[in-house]
Amino acid sequence: MAQQTKPQAYTILVALIAVAPVLVQAQNSAAVTDTSTVELAPQSVNSYWVANEAPASTFAAPVTLLRYLPQVDLQTRGIAEGQADIALRGGVFENTGVKLGGLPLYDPQTGHYSAELPLDPALLEVPQVKVGTDQAASGFNSTTGSIVYRIRPLTDSGAVEAGFGEHSLNYQRGFATMTTEAGFLGGRTVGAAVSAARSEGDGAQPYGDHEFKRISGLVQVRGTESQTDLLLGYASKSYAWPGMYTGNATFKELDDYQTLLLAANHRWDYAPDSHLAFAAGYRRLKDDYELNTLRGKDWFRAYRHETETVTGAIDGRHAFELWAVNYNLTALADQLDSTDLRYGNFMSRTYWKAAIVPEVPYAINDTWTAVAKAGLAYDDTNRNSDDFSPLAGLSLVQKVSEGSNRYFVEYSRTTQVAGYTALNSPPPPGAFAGNKQLDRAAANTYETGAEITRKIWSARSAVFFRQDHNLADWTFNSAAPGTRQANPVDLETWGIETSAQAEVTSWARLIVGYTYLDKTSDYGSALVNGSYYALNFARHRFTTAAVLRPIEWLELRVDAEYREQEPNVKRTTGAEAFTTSAGISFFPPWVKGLELGATGDNLTDSNFQEFPGTPGERRQISFWARYRW
Repeated sequence: MAQQTKPQAYTILVALIAVAPVLVQAQNSAAVTDTSTVELAPQSVNSYWVANEAPASTFAAPVTLLRYLPQVDLQTRGIAEGQADIALRGGVFENTGVKLGGLPLYDPQTGHYSAELPLDPALLEVPQVKVGTDQAASGFNSTTGSIVYRIRPLTDSGAVEAGFGEHSLNYQRGFATMTTEAGFLGGRTVGAAVSAARSEGDGAQPYGDHEFKRISGLVQVRGTESQTDLLLGYASKSYAWPGMYTGNATFKELDDYQTLLLAANHRWDYAPDSHLAFAAGYRRLKDDYELNTLRGKDWFRAYRHETETVTGAIDGRHAFELWAVNYNLTALADQLDSTDLRYGNFMSRTYWKAAIVPEVPYAINDTWTAVAKAGLAYDDTNRNSDDFSPLAGLSLVQKVSEGSNRYFVEYSRTTQVAGYTALNSPPPPGAFAGNKQLDRAAANTYETGAEITRKIWSARSAVFFRQDHNLADWTFNSAAPGTRQANPVDLETWGIETSAQAEVTSWARLIVGYTYLDKTSDYGSALVNGSYYALNFARHRFTTAAVLRPIEWLELRVDAEYREQEPNVKRTTGAEAFTTSAGISFFPPWVKGLELGATGDNLTDSNFQEFPGTPGERRQISFWARYRW
């Protein structure tokens, strides 16, 4: 098949630029003809579901807030900010999508880099987890769910901080925003933000050193009905960890990569319960991976890769008098240059997704409302077969004093195609053996649950059953313990997830969560004795977090997790683990804005291996000072 050229990939961005003036003109025209006041839909209704917003081992990243999130199993290779996979509902690292506002962020090389978002978390709101029909309608090339980061409205603020700790750790960060009202833009608020951070340390494990740098910025125009954001982010990371990807702790593996992100988001709330949003973005990741730096430079194998993606997306909802329609359209083109991933059928690909979901509410009485929705999603690429995916849901919403109850039942189908590491890696045998025959994977998810919201507390529970077909997994055969291969697997997964948070008192907040998973697998005729990812899951996982501020100048924060992992023959430590992180902050009353504190991660010094054979993060303690204005 003919290979797509790089200039063709940029036609998506050109098309989005071409259509943008039309949409802006439509917005301006509507603003002239409709003078009624329209409130923006709330950007986020969630408070933080974790206690510690920053780690003990480096500066905070967007992935930091996922570490103890009840719905997310963040599987880390050492520190989360170094290398981490995002797993939802028992899926593997490539099954979870990431979105920045309305823009899907996709790494075509491997889902290991899905969490690489080179932005200061101060620019973003609390991450939201989208699953079920929400994921089927608006997710991109992912089957289990998506992590959605919305962009925070800017206010005049700033911070500088510095920290140091065990294992030669030191880091610094600066962040500042400025806003003004622009008369020539109809009184809209114009804001700008810039952030820079760096960190280095030797790591809590031998050969676990890191050197991180990040710079990011945001320009924002915000009105009563719209918000436009232009973002730039760049991060450079050099991160070593024994057995990072191979599970062989005698290897000092090194991942050195740079991520560049350019993104534009615009959202227009043009009527009650109606909005139109469009987004465009460019992402580049350059990666230089070393399998074992202990062997010396003459032994280094050239694992160098560069991926580029150009993405455009339109998302919206229009409410009619008796019903509403939700819609989504996404196009993405990628390009891979690699010294090693060259054994597949192609090095570029173009993706399309379209979804339309009508929704009908019916008021049963003054208290109860039923909402029915059903729709269809369409996925296609120029390299794979296309697929139509139905979705449907029924919910009952009850209004109660100071809140609401929602009960729901849903069905959704999602599909995805494999990334280049699985498709283009050298054929077996090898440390990472590819499989260019991997076909489109599909997942059918059935679930039911309830959501309860009150003024000072909220809770959510769901029971789900998912059937995965042709899911791409990395497997091993005990006859060749040092090798692995990408193989398709059919899975059936039962799961329970429940979480709750409450303002227990005016000075205490408590969060709890529990998940249960059970799986059956079928690898067909493949010679498989075990799995690195699909069968690496927690059968039981409990999380809890508490934030206590008993007096004005003192705050205590604790996160904890207990898990019982599914047994794996390659795991050399126990299958049970208890880990906890804690932080303490002092706010000296004589210096307004000053905060002094200490943070500790893995205070139990657990040696649990998140990935079989890969050493886990050990205890790390750091001290820091932060000044805010």
